[in-house]
Amino acid sequence: MREPEPHSVITQVALTQDQLKLILANQELFLSIYQQQMMLMIQKQAETNELLIALIQAMGDGGDEECEPVTGTYMDGSPIR
Repeated sequence: MREPEPHSVITQVALTQDQLKLILANQELFLSIYQQQMMLMIQKQAETNELLIALIQAMGDGGDEECEPVTGTYMDGSPIR
């Protein structure tokens, strides 16, 4: 058997027969809720990925043209060079 990784935490919890019965009786409900939460998390991650792709593309667009020189003045009135 493989040794646990140094950062792994192994916890053993003693359960009574009543607690075990309760857990097993609600196992399907727990798994259903867990799957719903995982699907929401995956959907949010997909939305985030789309936004990141759009940002990367926007940052890459227009980079080939010459930049216009900055003109104007600072708040103290001195010219921007």
